Amino acid sequence: MPPTRRIIKPHPRDNQLSPIPVDFDPETLGWILDEGGRGNLMLQNELFNTMEDTWERLRGNLNKLKNAVCKLPFNLQPWAEKGKEPSDSALEKAAFVEHVLHNQKAATV
Repeated sequence: MPPTRRIIKPHPRDNQLSPIPVDFDPETLGWILDEGGRGNLMLQNELFNTMEDTWERLRGNLNKLKNAVCKLPFNLQPWAEKGKEPSDSALEKAAFVEHVLHNQKAATV
């Protein structure tokens, strides 16, 4: 039986920050994805973070996608039951959320 090949080899210091082993093989990847399917989304998220951190092309493509999504216009609408007009409360909440989204500023020190 041939030895399993390594898929990703992150920097050794990354092992201290993540529950994912530094050198993992296809069986480990399968286990992580199975765990994600069972509801262990933290472990699956760690895998995706490791992939983004160690795979330059993936990181570049994801950044292009994130930047494109950030530039999309969004349409905020107050909630209303189908076929009915939104309530005054829904209109007020929608106006508040829209104000916050358009006027948010990072805290400066």
